[in-house]
Amino acid sequence: MYKNALKEDFIRVVEKLNGTVENTDTIVKLKTKIENSSTFESDPDFVKTLIQNCIDERVSRNKREVTSGKQKIELAKLQLAQLEKEIELQRVKNKALSLNPAAKVEEKQFETNIENMIKSETYIQFAARLTANFQYYCSLRKVNSFESLCDLIISDKLFETLNKETATHIGIRDAEDWFRPIDLAKECDIYISSKNGSHKEIPITYGYTQDPFKNRSQNFKPKVKENYPQYHERENKNCFICGDSSHCARDCEKRFKPKESNDHIHNKINVNTLKIESEKQNSDECTNLRYVNIFVENQPVKALIDSGCQIPVLNSSLIRVQTPSEEIITLSSCFGEKRMVEVKPINISLNQHSPSLSVGTAISPTLTEEFIIHPSVYSEIKTRPRKERCFIE
Repeated sequence: MYKNALKEDFIRVVEKLNGTVENTDTIVKLKTKIENSSTFESDPDFVKTLIQNCIDERVSRNKREVTSGKQKIELAKLQLAQLEKEIELQRVKNKALSLNPAAKVEEKQFETNIENMIKSETYIQFAARLTANFQYYCSLRKVNSFESLCDLIISDKLFETLNKETATHIGIRDAEDWFRPIDLAKECDIYISSKNGSHKEIPITYGYTQDPFKNRSQNFKPKVKENYPQYHERENKNCFICGDSSHCARDCEKRFKPKESNDHIHNKINVNTLKIESEKQNSDECTNLRYVNIFVENQPVKALIDSGCQIPVLNSSLIRVQTPSEEIITLSSCFGEKRMVEVKPINISLNQHSPSLSVGTAISPTLTEEFIIHPSVYSEIKTRPRKERCFIE
């Protein structure tokens, strides 16, 4: 009855029999709940069929998941192969265009400059070719009215004023279609605002009353202007090393010369100085460190009192502490060195006859001192005998 059944199958059967399932239930407990249910007592064949159905559903679900995973892998392989073919096709196309001189000048068919006029053709032929190219361009842009033609010209002129980054974004957004002037302006404002850029991407030197197309190259195919100034140039171009305006600082001859010595300045100034004796200085440095003699685990130790330590630190090579460690912490020195050490409780006392104090201490094998404690710990073990006497009295 329970052949090939898993725990999840038993859980589903118990739930369908209106039983309760707990997180701590094992397979044995689930079997007991199934066999003790009223449905099993009244109709055991129905319960057996229910268990077999749960097993079959799980097996079929697993098979579907495996099949779906294989299908996704095959689909990814097909997409990858298609992408490789597209890349190879584009590479062959680019190679063919590079070998065809006519394809190189295909982009210039929409140019209206007089320089693009073929030397052997007349002005009538040139005008006819421009007319045909313009009509073809309008058909590509689906221009079929005077209003749409005006919108196309305005959009192209607006597109020419964009920098390369914004123009690339607009080119991706419009795809094979083109934005109307208002829509193009909205797209530009949204993109520039999202990039925290300036809305004045180029200096507009003409007003509404002037002709914006005067003395400008006529181009039915919009081009991206890449030479518009995007940053303010520094007005003062003098060398900041010597102050000369004929060169920059990177070309200055005094760039790598050593600085002049200021000994002549010190010779002219009388300064009252105080001479410090080396012996006195060494003695002052030694007095900054305070050592005391205490007992750690009934063994004499020379301890350094350091007000900056946050936990007592014991040299592990001095005393072997057999008590188990409470925790493991990261011990940091004042020089930035870090080390993982154990924290163990040890007994500290002022002498062998005084009561001891159990303190959690870090055990370090690289400590240069024997023992380092905080002044509060030393004060506690000093006042501990007095407290004991007061308690006894």
